[in-house]
Amino acid sequence: MAARLRHLAISVPDVAAAQAFFERAFGMTKAGDAGRGVYMTDGVMNVALLHFGDDPVVGITGDGDGDGGGGPAPFYGLYHFGMWVDDLEDAAAQVERAGAEHLRGRRPDEPNRYYEVKYRSPDGLVFDLTTSGWIGALRDPVPADASPNGGIELAPVDVSGDGGVAAVSVDVSGDGSVAAVAEAPGEAGVEPGAAGSGGG
Repeated sequence: MAARLRHLAISVPDVAAAQAFFERAFGMTKAGDAGRGVYMTDGVMNVALLHFGDDPVVGITGDGDGDGGGGPAPFYGLYHFGMWVDDLEDAAAQVERAGAEHLRGRRPDEPNRYYEVKYRSPDGLVFDLTTSGWIGALRDPVPADASPNGGIELAPVDVSGDGGVAAVSVDVSGDGSVAAVAEAPGEAGVEPGAAGSGGG
């Protein structure tokens, strides 16, 4: 199984303050809006900054939707990480053989639709498996000089939930700066993962 760490979800008390910190401290840029916060990117990784308040956090706090971790709300800190895999069925079988417990989610019937399947490791770490990736994340980064056009391309991802595919491009200049642009057909600022992903 080829798996790439491309997503982190962090529960924060103040999304705007966390976004400002990630921009100033790490030079990350906003890739899009999440149901409970924002998606940030460094050009390769997607980091979701989410605010749950007193609401349940799947796999962490008691939530009434599957087996929660039973911890108290509010919860702040690393919520889960996400692995971009080549084959969901193979990856699911491998993590389950290693002792992971399925929490929720499944591959959607529609092609090119964003999704996450949540698991919990035997020691309590919550993680996602997906073949669709995350906005602002690169599945297989390629050095700029190895690409015919000097840029890096992302796989298409349906961030609209209507079957449309977002066009995402990343331009890496010679000065080390990274700019990411995402466009969803017909609507700007569409929330990725709105269809039952838990907001990140």
